[in-house]
Amino acid sequence: MTAPPLSGWMLYHTLQQAGVVLSAEDGSLAFDAPAGAITPELLDLMKYRKAELLSLVCGDYLNAALELVLSVPDPVRRQALAEWFDERAGISEYDGGKDRSAAERSAYIYLSAAVERGIL
Repeated sequence: MTAPPLSGWMLYHTLQQAGVVLSAEDGSLAFDAPAGAITPELLDLMKYRKAELLSLVCGDYLNAALELVLSVPDPVRRQALAEWFDERAGISEYDGGKDRSAAERSAYIYLSAAVERGIL
């Protein structure tokens, strides 16, 4: 299966707009949704991006980035994305003065946009 165009980040926000509340329960992803909010397509995407979504809910942006990178089928592109994420996080941390967690969050958001748009 090729990676869906929607990253976990965009999916997370799409779900929030639909009134879906995600949570982590005993290391698993759980959700509460209004009736009819979860379409079969959204459910398929949630299953595909489950590990990335769980990482987002837990605030683990390093692991969310790893899951996103691993969903890219081309190994050369995966390597480039991983290096790009690490570089972005480092720049945000050392030049931007952010703590590592905030730097990883920023780098993950940029990485998500780049993957969705096919930039990198």
